[in-house]
Amino acid sequence: MLNKNERKINKPYLSLEEAADYLSYKKSTLYQLTSQRKISHFKFRRKILFKVSELNEFIESHRIKTTAEIEQEALDLYISERV
Repeated sequence: MLNKNERKINKPYLSLEEAADYLSYKKSTLYQLTSQRKISHFKFRRKILFKVSELNEFIESHRIKTTAEIEQEALDLYISERV
């Protein structure tokens, strides 16, 4: 059986309440992010909507790189600058 968030992935758009639940944020935090234009959203008929794929991109944009990834990037940069 699918959990609550997995079922929501089948919907293309979520309401503010659903998006807050999906991200495990308070509604007030999500309102703040929208007013600061830090998260993509739509205003439609006085409602705020969020595209599920864009919420997933928002989550991915906050990924923390591993030490190995950072070291590899530094090595790649060092090698490219020496050429």
